[in-house]
Amino acid sequence: AAATKPPQSSFTGDALKTVLKAERKATRGPKPRDFWGKLQRKFTSAVDDFFATLQDRAADVRFYDCDLFMVCKVTPPGADPVWLVGAFYQWHNANAVAVYVNRWLADFASAHAAATRRRGAAQQMLIRVPPGARAGQRFRANTPRGDSIEFVVPNGAAAGDVIVVAY
Repeated sequence: AAATKPPQSSFTGDALKTVLKAERKATRGPKPRDFWGKLQRKFTSAVDDFFATLQDRAADVRFYDCDLFMVCKVTPPGADPVWLVGAFYQWHNANAVAVYVNRWLADFASAHAAATRRRGAAQQMLIRVPPGARAGQRFRANTPRGDSIEFVVPNGAAAGDVIVVAY
């Protein structure tokens, strides 16, 4: 693996530009079908890439040799550092990979939540017991989806306590 470390001279310096492209790819919706939508998308991408390239050129670049691989820390002015790992004859942008992983996790979580709702599984939410409430008394509250539900204050709960309510 140590023989596959890329040389420092192979670093292109487009660290921030790569991260912005990953964020754009992860957050954009479907491609526009009309001419003006496509033109606007290309124009905004070109402007973003231009300014990212300017920031990349003004960045502080530091290389660290870690025996088996190289690490590069690129710190653009006014931005968080971008980390790259040099291994297997290439530079791999760790920040861009994190963008894709975070997007995948968000998609997985929303798909899991949708599947749970389709199965009709009970949801839970936290409710603060209203002032002046007594055990056994009924109250109404809104769920996160906006539905109105009725719940009973459990035994031992006092005003201001947080209770779990299934809906």
